[in-house]
Amino acid sequence: MLEISSFFDAHFHFLKCFPYENPGKELETLGNYWGCTCAHSVEEWYDQKRALESLASDNIHILKAFGMHPQKPLVENAEILEELLKNNELDAIGEAGIDLYADEYKAMLEAQKEAWHIQVELAEKYQKPLIIHCRKGMQHVFEEINSLARIPSILFHSFSGSMEEAHAVLYRLPEAYFSFGKQLMNGNKKVHACMTELPLKNIILETDAPYQRLKDEAYTSCKEIRRVYEEAFKVREDLTEDILKENFFSLYKISR
Repeated sequence: MLEISSFFDAHFHFLKCFPYENPGKELETLGNYWGCTCAHSVEEWYDQKRALESLASDNIHILKAFGMHPQKPLVENAEILEELLKNNELDAIGEAGIDLYADEYKAMLEAQKEAWHIQVELAEKYQKPLIIHCRKGMQHVFEEINSLARIPSILFHSFSGSMEEAHAVLYRLPEAYFSFGKQLMNGNKKVHACMTELPLKNIILETDAPYQRLKDEAYTSCKEIRRVYEEAFKVREDLTEDILKENFFSLYKISR
């Protein structure tokens, strides 16, 4: 087993882990940990806030994001999103983006585009990192490319696009980040190609806990970031713990 002193999870869902485990206790097993948790409803945000306040470990550092997810583009949440931004309660906006993976999502395209546009505008206005969820919708993401270029940092979470799409992103957004999780373990050739070819400074890791699971798994634990690290280091031997730390801090604008 690799000796890793600190773990950095670019994207997970703290509150959604509770039906399966106590995420706070699981994270304590990792030692020093940094992660960013996303909430996608008002109820989830406040329940998560209370749960995070109960953490009592100096070694667990959790950043917070709130967004209108493209699979459920609740445009009515734009008001609370901006309120949270005004009160400086958010470290990032998201997940935001476009998801055209299934017919049910395709039917919501106009609502998705409206929610996406609002969140891009707010990320630019408040200069906050933007976490992007995109499946088969990169052409719509690029409709906002000029505004995206004025946002301090962008994460394409659980990136499943081609290397050609990654190159197109980096041509206009050289400081964009691409995160990878357990899809590294299921033989996904596109993911392995991106991990191999992307510049080291644009790579980051995630669990998307509890959602991004392998076949026959009921869920993904937040502590699975260890397995993601171990697999990533096999795929990309020049990737290091220090590089991942620097990329995480740069993405979320954390002062060192």
